[in-house]
Amino acid sequence: RTIIVSTALSRACDSGANDKGAEIEPSTCPLRIVTIENGKVLTIKSDTGCYTDHADPDLPAKNRNDSSYTRYDPAAGTISFRTTIGGHDVPSCARVYSLK
Repeated sequence: RTIIVSTALSRACDSGANDKGAEIEPSTCPLRIVTIENGKVLTIKSDTGCYTDHADPDLPAKNRNDSSYTRYDPAAGTISFRTTIGGHDVPSCARVYSLK
């Protein structure tokens, strides 16, 4: 079985506040989970997920390790997502999807 997880930074993303007083926050972008078995697509789940742009050298030092994480738990049959900004988890980005 193969599981493909993708989050795309695109015009469909909600990138949050855009003014000089705004804090850094993740973008909410299209998310897709595809399960493939024996060469055939079994399921496609589409939703939204968080995206962080941690590759920007102009970010403040505290945000250079911002990241989004994906975890597969084969025993539970789930995919979990979480995002950290400035060293803290972003609760609105925490999601768990069942693959069963």
